[in-house]
Amino acid sequence: MSNEPRSKGGWAQLAVAALVATLVLGLVLTAIWPGSFAYMGAAACPAGYPDAFVEEDIFHLPGEVRWSWSLVCMSAHGALYKPFGPLVWLLVLAHLWLLCLVAILVARAGNRKLLRSRQ
Repeated sequence: MSNEPRSKGGWAQLAVAALVATLVLGLVLTAIWPGSFAYMGAAACPAGYPDAFVEEDIFHLPGEVRWSWSLVCMSAHGALYKPFGPLVWLLVLAHLWLLCLVAILVARAGNRKLLRSRQ
């Protein structure tokens, strides 16, 4: 028998931890590198629009400046298509959530292995 305490809802705690890490990582990634949305072009752009890039709009208002980024898909003939913004965010967050969940699971497995080796 192991002396490790068992907690109820371990998977739920992992999912919530991955969700929190995802939201923080998503906000930081957007602030530092908004061009990362272009990687979601393969999932968000329709057929016939293979090229994806991020368009930056800068709005100058009295006393402030606002930035806006949006994913734009372009066809071989130069036609542009802008996917629905929340769809792109959901795709980014879903990919980041899976990445964070895998990282947490790997870290947890390594921690358990380390605890077992010390016994």
